[in-house]
Amino acid sequence: MTSPARGAVRKRLRRATAPDEALIAPNDSDPREAGTEAVANACSDPEVHANQVWKLKFVLNEEDNAVNGAFYQPSFTHQIFPNERIRGYLEPNLYQVYDAVTLHCYLNFKYTAVVNPSKEVTPVMSTLQSLLDECGGYTTDYEAFRQCSRNANEPLETALKTISTYDLHNETFIISEGVLCSENKSPAQAALRALHRRLQFLTLLYIEAASFIDDEDPRWMIYLCRSRRDQRLVGFATVYRFPAIEKLQEFDPHREKWRLAQLLILPPYQRAGHGTRFLHALYERARCVSEQTGRCVLEISIEDPAPALCCVRDLVDLEKLLTSDDASRQWAQSINASSPVPSRSELKTLAQRLRITAAQVRRLYEILRLHAMVSASAASGDVDPELEREYRLVVKRRLFRENEECFGLKNDDERKQMLAEMYTSLMQESYHPVIAAAMRRGLIAPTRLERRTGSESELHVLVSGSKELLLRNSAQVSESGST
Repeated sequence: MTSPARGAVRKRLRRATAPDEALIAPNDSDPREAGTEAVANACSDPEVHANQVWKLKFVLNEEDNAVNGAFYQPSFTHQIFPNERIRGYLEPNLYQVYDAVTLHCYLNFKYTAVVNPSKEVTPVMSTLQSLLDECGGYTTDYEAFRQCSRNANEPLETALKTISTYDLHNETFIISEGVLCSENKSPAQAALRALHRRLQFLTLLYIEAASFIDDEDPRWMIYLCRSRRDQRLVGFATVYRFPAIEKLQEFDPHREKWRLAQLLILPPYQRAGHGTRFLHALYERARCVSEQTGRCVLEISIEDPAPALCCVRDLVDLEKLLTSDDASRQWAQSINASSPVPSRSELKTLAQRLRITAAQVRRLYEILRLHAMVSASAASGDVDPELEREYRLVVKRRLFRENEECFGLKNDDERKQMLAEMYTSLMQESYHPVIAAAMRRGLIAPTRLERRTGSESELHVLVSGSKELLLRNSAQVSESGST
């Protein structure tokens, strides 16, 4: 089965290229007429990073406005502006304000002047217009935006089913499930699809390789996380359901797999714990579906997860492994610094029990073995170089198999260098932050070093090219939750 984010999705990006197509707020003049000669001659071809001049805000009521309060910057703009650059403007500022409940959008592009208008000028507004029109539209009139937000009473609830609630920071949040494409043509269903389309634009700004999904496919599910108090949107996820076909002669229409294609926690709520709770809710939902409907959800996988989401998933899956049942917990606790790689049948059995992939169980084994090595080195005060070498080779062999197409015709030295970089990145960006977070939550035992110092930010880690490296402040597991 091909991945929905590679086959069924559509990257529907249209860019305007002619400089004179730029529609500039606050006026509608042609950019070649906007600047003064003095400015045009004083500065030659100015260029700014789009991420730095783009400011987003999420407002809830009329007291909020477009210029005061907390703004957020996008993480990625390369799918909108080439090289994430805006050219040709003096002191440009791009403001985008969203209603925190409905995600209706206000847009305003301000600048002092166009510099050297005879040269290439980035058509900022026309480029955004082509995308935002496809994502539910926008307005450049702030009063109209406020009026729209004030009057918006989209009847979402009848198209959604609450699947989970949780309390965080003295507030209650609700996670609801809906179907993007349904035979039901009710106003609530139409409102849900419209909200999803408005969300799609934000994925371009916060998910590096984001694609728009085909919302006319009935196999797409959408999950919304909102505040119970005021319905403010916290985040969303889209999940693709497809038949679990391992052997054609054993096909069972009631057996299915889920693939998480998009998971985005909105900027005001990132790094607060919502991502882990979202994943826990999806796993629990898969279990309930199997028990309540007769459908059997065999596994939940994630489509091309970003490093931050890998950390969140590893932490959630590690918690499931250590708390779900006695057999899983005993297997996890049996892993030591020299434990061999589990057999395929062993990985498959654990994967079926946890509803994750065998490849993900393999990652959990590597994390637990690394933790055992860290604990052993902290206890003895030194690193066993043979254990370190053996572990490094085990991980690198797996990385090579999973990324073999990346190596192509490279020679041995180039392959070794790439593998060393992959290994170091995996250790520093994924495994060590997960271990630190798991120790902080009491899922795994702290090392003797931490018992002595009482600091979870000081963690001995093993990386290629050095016997031992002390990473500080590695306990931060990002909750941006993007794929």
